[in-house]
Amino acid sequence: MPELVGLTIADAPEAWAEIGFAVADGAFALGGVRIALAGRERGEGIVDWELGPKADAPAVQHPNRALALDHVVLRTPYYERTRDALVASGLDLRRERDDVRDARMAFFRVGPAVLELVGAPAAEAPRLWGLVAVLPSVDDVAPALAPHLGEPRDAVQPGRRIATLRETPGISTAVAFMTPRG
Repeated sequence: MPELVGLTIADAPEAWAEIGFAVADGAFALGGVRIALAGRERGEGIVDWELGPKADAPAVQHPNRALALDHVVLRTPYYERTRDALVASGLDLRRERDDVRDARMAFFRVGPAVLELVGAPAAEAPRLWGLVAVLPSVDDVAPALAPHLGEPRDAVQPGRRIATLRETPGISTAVAFMTPRG
Protein backbone atom coordinates (compact mmCIF):
# COMPACT_ATOMS: atom_id res chain seq x y z
CA MET A 1 0.00 0.00 0.00
CA PRO A 2 1.57 3.34 -0.98
CA GLU A 3 2.07 5.89 1.79
CA LEU A 4 2.36 9.66 1.77
CA VAL A 5 6.05 10.37 2.23
CA GLY A 6 6.29 13.96 1.01
CA LEU A 7 4.55 17.19 0.07
CA THR A 8 5.96 20.18 -1.77
CA ILE A 9 4.53 23.59 -0.92
CA ALA A 10 5.28 26.71 -2.97
CA ASP A 11 6.17 28.92 -0.01
CA ALA A 12 9.40 30.31 1.40
CA PRO A 13 10.80 28.35 4.35
CA GLU A 14 10.84 31.49 6.49
CA ALA A 15 7.03 31.76 6.44
CA TRP A 16 6.62 28.27 7.91
CA ALA A 17 9.39 28.86 10.45
CA GLU A 18 7.51 32.01 11.50
CA ILE A 19 4.47 29.92 12.52
CA GLY A 20 6.66 27.55 14.52
CA PHE A 21 7.81 24.70 12.32
CA ALA A 22 11.41 23.50 12.71
CA VAL A 23 12.52 24.20 9.15
CA ALA A 24 16.02 23.08 8.09
CA ASP A 25 17.43 23.16 4.57
CA GLY A 26 14.10 24.27 3.13
CA ALA A 27 12.01 21.45 4.63
CA PHE A 28 10.57 19.98 7.80
CA ALA A 29 9.26 16.59 8.86
CA LEU A 30 5.77 16.21 10.26
CA GLY A 31 4.93 12.77 11.60
CA GLY A 32 6.97 10.89 9.03
CA VAL A 33 6.05 13.12 6.06
CA ARG A 34 8.69 15.42 4.58
CA ILE A 35 7.33 18.89 3.73
CA ALA A 36 9.57 20.64 1.18
CA LEU A 37 9.18 24.41 0.85
CA ALA A 38 10.00 25.29 -2.74
CA GLY A 39 9.35 29.06 -2.87
CA ARG A 40 6.79 31.02 -4.87
CA GLU A 41 8.57 30.44 -8.16
CA ARG A 42 6.81 27.04 -8.11
CA GLY A 43 3.35 28.67 -7.84
CA GLU A 44 1.09 28.64 -4.79
CA GLY A 45 -0.16 26.07 -2.31
CA ILE A 46 0.65 22.38 -2.33
CA VAL A 47 2.18 21.75 -5.75
CA ASP A 48 3.27 18.13 -5.46
CA TRP A 49 3.04 15.02 -3.35
CA GLU A 50 5.04 11.85 -3.14
CA LEU A 51 3.65 8.42 -2.46
CA GLY A 52 5.97 5.53 -1.84
CA PRO A 53 6.99 2.84 0.58
CA LYS A 54 6.97 3.69 4.27
CA ALA A 55 9.82 6.03 5.13
CA ASP A 56 11.47 6.21 8.53
CA ALA A 57 11.75 9.85 9.45
CA PRO A 58 13.29 11.10 12.67
CA ALA A 59 10.95 12.69 15.19
CA VAL A 60 11.21 16.47 15.19
CA GLN A 61 10.21 18.84 17.96
CA HIS A 62 8.56 21.90 16.48
CA PRO A 63 8.38 25.17 18.44
CA ASN A 64 4.63 25.26 17.67
CA ARG A 65 4.31 21.76 19.24
CA ALA A 66 2.99 20.11 16.04
CA LEU A 67 3.15 16.33 16.39
CA ALA A 68 2.02 14.87 13.08
CA LEU A 69 0.19 15.41 9.82
CA ASP A 70 -3.45 14.45 10.37
CA HIS A 71 -4.72 14.82 6.83
CA VAL A 72 -4.30 16.44 3.44
CA VAL A 73 -7.30 17.76 1.51
CA LEU A 74 -7.70 17.12 -2.22
CA ARG A 75 -10.53 19.10 -3.86
CA THR A 76 -11.92 17.94 -7.21
CA PRO A 77 -14.76 18.81 -9.59
CA TYR A 78 -14.71 15.17 -10.74
CA TYR A 79 -15.49 13.30 -7.53
CA GLU A 80 -16.21 9.80 -8.89
CA ARG A 81 -13.42 9.88 -11.47
CA THR A 82 -10.85 11.10 -8.94
CA ARG A 83 -12.00 8.63 -6.26
CA ASP A 84 -11.82 5.74 -8.73
CA ALA A 85 -8.35 6.78 -9.92
CA LEU A 86 -7.09 6.90 -6.32
CA VAL A 87 -8.51 3.42 -5.64
CA ALA A 88 -6.96 2.12 -8.89
CA SER A 89 -3.58 3.52 -7.82
CA GLY A 90 -3.70 1.30 -4.73
CA LEU A 91 -4.82 3.77 -2.08
CA ASP A 92 -6.86 2.37 0.81
CA LEU A 93 -10.42 3.82 0.65
CA ARG A 94 -11.72 3.72 4.22
CA ARG A 95 -15.08 5.42 3.92
CA GLU A 96 -17.27 7.92 2.10
CA ARG A 97 -19.79 10.43 3.37
CA ASP A 98 -22.02 13.18 2.05
CA ASP A 99 -23.51 14.58 5.24
CA VAL A 100 -21.02 17.37 6.01
CA ARG A 101 -21.57 20.79 4.43
CA ASP A 102 -23.37 19.18 1.46
CA ALA A 103 -20.05 17.87 0.13
CA ARG A 104 -19.19 14.37 -1.03
CA MET A 105 -16.09 13.12 0.72
CA ALA A 106 -13.88 10.04 0.63
CA PHE A 107 -11.14 9.18 3.10
CA PHE A 108 -8.03 7.21 2.19
CA ARG A 109 -5.39 5.94 4.60
CA VAL A 110 -2.00 6.98 3.20
CA GLY A 111 0.35 5.72 5.88
CA PRO A 112 0.77 8.19 8.71
CA ALA A 113 -1.98 10.50 7.43
CA VAL A 114 -5.36 10.54 5.73
CA LEU A 115 -6.12 11.86 2.26
CA GLU A 116 -9.51 13.59 2.37
CA LEU A 117 -11.06 13.81 -1.09
CA VAL A 118 -13.73 16.52 -1.32
CA GLY A 119 -16.09 16.97 -4.23
CA ALA A 120 -15.90 20.64 -5.21
CA PRO A 121 -17.95 21.25 -8.38
CA ALA A 122 -16.68 24.84 -8.68
CA ALA A 123 -13.01 23.77 -8.67
CA GLU A 124 -11.23 24.03 -12.02
CA ALA A 125 -9.27 20.79 -11.61
CA PRO A 126 -8.28 18.31 -8.89
CA ARG A 127 -5.91 20.11 -6.51
CA LEU A 128 -4.24 19.48 -3.19
CA TRP A 129 -5.85 22.30 -1.26
CA GLY A 130 -4.78 22.16 2.38
CA LEU A 131 -3.37 20.26 5.31
CA VAL A 132 -4.15 19.68 8.96
CA ALA A 133 -1.40 19.26 11.57
CA VAL A 134 -1.92 17.64 14.97
CA LEU A 135 -1.34 19.69 18.13
CA PRO A 136 -1.72 18.47 21.72
CA SER A 137 -4.18 21.34 22.26
CA VAL A 138 -5.67 24.07 20.07
CA ASP A 139 -6.87 25.97 23.14
CA ASP A 140 -3.39 26.34 24.68
CA VAL A 141 -0.93 26.88 21.82
CA ALA A 142 2.68 27.93 21.58
CA PRO A 143 3.25 31.70 21.64
CA ALA A 144 4.68 31.78 18.10
CA LEU A 145 1.52 30.18 16.70
CA ALA A 146 -1.18 31.79 18.86
CA PRO A 147 -1.54 35.11 16.98
CA HIS A 148 -1.97 33.25 13.68
CA LEU A 149 -4.87 31.00 14.71
CA GLY A 150 -8.58 31.59 14.50
CA GLU A 151 -10.94 30.71 17.32
CA PRO A 152 -10.74 27.02 18.34
CA ARG A 153 -13.97 25.05 17.90
CA ASP A 154 -15.26 21.51 18.05
CA ALA A 155 -14.22 19.51 14.98
CA VAL A 156 -16.57 17.36 12.90
CA GLN A 157 -14.81 14.33 14.40
CA PRO A 158 -16.30 13.70 17.88
CA GLY A 159 -14.02 14.62 20.77
CA ARG A 160 -11.58 16.63 18.67
CA ARG A 161 -10.99 20.38 18.42
CA ILE A 162 -9.71 22.39 15.47
CA ALA A 163 -8.39 25.89 14.76
CA THR A 164 -7.70 27.33 11.32
CA LEU A 165 -4.63 29.34 10.42
CA ARG A 166 -5.67 32.91 9.67
CA GLU A 167 -4.45 34.49 6.47
CA THR A 168 -0.72 34.66 7.16
CA PRO A 169 1.86 36.39 4.94
CA GLY A 170 3.84 33.83 2.99
CA ILE A 171 1.50 30.85 3.61
CA SER A 172 -0.34 30.02 0.38
CA THR A 173 -2.20 26.87 1.35
CA ALA A 174 -5.08 26.26 3.73
CA VAL A 175 -3.72 25.09 7.11
CA ALA A 176 -5.52 23.98 10.25
CA PHE A 177 -4.43 22.48 13.54
CA MET A 178 -6.39 19.71 15.27
CA THR A 179 -6.15 17.75 18.48
CA PRO A 180 -5.06 14.09 18.30
CA ARG A 181 -7.37 11.19 17.55
CA GLY A 182 -8.77 9.55 20.68
